[in-house]
Amino acid sequence: MPPDSIPAEFASLYETERARVLRKRSLMYCGIVVAFLMLKVPRSIMDVLAKTGEAARGAAVELGSDAAIMLLHVGAFGFLLGVRRSRETIVRAMSWVIAIACTIAILATPLTDNTSLIKDALPISEPRAAFLQGLATLIAVFTIHFVATWLVTLSPREGLELILPILAVFAGVTLFITKTDPMLKLTLIGLAPLAGLPGFLWSWWLHRSFNERFMAREASRRYADVKQELTDARRMHEALFPPPVASGPVRVDYLYEPAREIGGDFLFIHPSGADASEGRPLSVVLIDVTGHGVTAALAVNRLFAELERIFALTPDATPGQILSTLNMFTGALLARQGVYATALCLRVEPGATGDATLRWASAGHPAGILLRAGAPTERLDATAPILGMLDPPDFDGSERTTPLSRDATLLAYSDGAIELERADGTLLGVDGLAAIAERARASQDLCRAVMDEIEPLRAESGKRDDTLLVRVRLG
Repeated sequence: MPPDSIPAEFASLYETERARVLRKRSLMYCGIVVAFLMLKVPRSIMDVLAKTGEAARGAAVELGSDAAIMLLHVGAFGFLLGVRRSRETIVRAMSWVIAIACTIAILATPLTDNTSLIKDALPISEPRAAFLQGLATLIAVFTIHFVATWLVTLSPREGLELILPILAVFAGVTLFITKTDPMLKLTLIGLAPLAGLPGFLWSWWLHRSFNERFMAREASRRYADVKQELTDARRMHEALFPPPVASGPVRVDYLYEPAREIGGDFLFIHPSGADASEGRPLSVVLIDVTGHGVTAALAVNRLFAELERIFALTPDATPGQILSTLNMFTGALLARQGVYATALCLRVEPGATGDATLRWASAGHPAGILLRAGAPTERLDATAPILGMLDPPDFDGSERTTPLSRDATLLAYSDGAIELERADGTLLGVDGLAAIAERARASQDLCRAVMDEIEPLRAESGKRDDTLLVRVRLG
């Protein structure tokens, strides 16, 4: 089982990666041990041939133990090199290999002539010599166990389960086989955990390091995957936006800047494309879904489909009819998930004299700004509450009308354009945006001019909301 620090969705990958790393490092460990002993065995053979008496016996024991440990690791190498094993199988096999190797060292070391540690260590009945032989055994255990844990990635629990039987074997040999003073025996047994402590601590550090590297790598990979998915989602989301209307009696252009990769602002134009320039009434719908990111974008997709359905059934739907239908849809399918939306529905009806009539209905949407040369700015205020808040019988989607002259410009927007904090701590608001729009009214690209002026405020506030700017004017 993976530790609690590993999320459940990574559990399978985590176990697979642990098994792969354990197999690789176990093969490396077995290969290093076999290579080392292959270099040592010839020297041991020469010692056996050169020595006599007790020294020859010690050399023979050392040769036999080295050969046994080498064959043990050769077998483990072959076992791991063949069929791919599960991590549990590898842990069990390597635990046996290390435990048996340490047991061989525990049994053989007192019988070898460790003249590198003490002179004339044999016979071991002399207390000081026997104690030093016990220390030599602990050094052998430490060496085998530490090298094994250094190369083989075991968890702290697995490392503890490995060292405890080894220490138990050492304690048994010390108590019942080693001939020395009882206090020296107890001292050796008391020192025994120190032989396994470095390997245990190394296993703990190596395990934690593996977990951290795994999580960092997987988090980075998952982030890259999510970022790519969001990029693709943004491309699909923005593909729903209509092309600007650049010809005909009514012109529409816009600029959209989401707070994240994708957002909840949306623009719908009917008719769109080439049909928009034929002189028929033009409907423009701005929608701002509550929230940001993927959830808002999914809600936008559903509202887009509903708008397609509305205009397919009723091509000349009025703003009031559109708003009422959208409210019914939002209340039935989105509000139960806590998703609501504001909407501004516009319908521009060109007249014979070159002017037009503007009809609008707004469900809690920020007031549209109607700019006229030499006249005060007019607001298109909300005519109904936000979509999804009220049931159809209580929702009044009434619409209003106003004349639209050839020199007039309508700037519609989402709340990301006005909920911006200025240097003095006040919000930009509708009045602030209207002042910016008035200054930029003569610009060929009004939306870009306004966005350039509010961009510093968006940057200071961390671009915490999507921003959609739409200009509607007569051709």
